[in-house]
Amino acid sequence: MPRKARELTALEVSRLLKPRKPGLHMVGGVIGLGLDVGGGESASWILRYKHGGKRSDAGLGSYPTVPLARAR
Repeated sequence: MPRKARELTALEVSRLLKPRKPGLHMVGGVIGLGLDVGGGESASWILRYKHGGKRSDAGLGSYPTVPLARAR
């Protein structure tokens, strides 16, 4: 069973970008929702889910164009 991510606030999400913390950061509130922070200036929302026993990722848009509330 996957562990439950702590629900981050919008301020905590913005702090992931300064200083840059590259990687996929699970933000909680929705199972599988994460912010994928790149090494450059990019950050995008990813939703991880299982379909037919296979894990897949769905892109939900870039941050901050798509805010946390809309991604959830």
